Amino acid sequence: PYILAVEKLAGIEVPDRVKVIRVMLSELFRINSHLLYISTYIQDVGAMTPVFFAFSDRARIYDIVEAITGFRMHPAWFRIGGVAHDLPKGWEGLLREFLNWMPKRQESYVKAALKKTMLKGRTIGVAQYSAEEALAWGVTGAGLRATGIDFDIRKARPYSGYENFEFEVPISYNGDSYDRVMLKVEELRQSLRILQQCLDNMPEG
Repeated sequence: PYILAVEKLAGIEVPDRVKVIRVMLSELFRINSHLLYISTYIQDVGAMTPVFFAFSDRARIYDIVEAITGFRMHPAWFRIGGVAHDLPKGWEGLLREFLNWMPKRQESYVKAALKKTMLKGRTIGVAQYSAEEALAWGVTGAGLRATGIDFDIRKARPYSGYENFEFEVPISYNGDSYDRVMLKVEELRQSLRILQQCLDNMPEG
């Protein structure tokens, strides 16, 4: 947000390649965040194993981030006017390997934990709130979309070229704990979809 604000104020238009690179890194971080949410959610409800699997999946993402930026967490690699340096040789193979790995792994979380009767019994109807309450409380993200409100900043006010990507905004209507985690699962799928487009359509330059 800071970099985009400065670029807007200064009238700086970055190349298309920079936009796609920024989207790619942002979606990798989004997946990392969602994996943390989903796995610790499952852990809080009473299952231990998925959190260990998720952290090994997150390590795969950090390997890609480190290969591109030189750092694993909070790399400060986006810069005013671009990024710190171009993508390294071999980045495509690292991303392709992850995209081949993650969908099946994600389904294992759903099948092994999120579809189980015990987890549903402990989360459906729990911590439920309405769309009106969500708006009054300033709820954002999946917590807002779980109440039926179709709002994603990437669609409503696209930045960094998000308007050029095909992805859906998952919505549900119960506003409970279960809806929120299942929205995160679907959002993770959509992020993988965006990453595939980054891999297939990275601009030259």
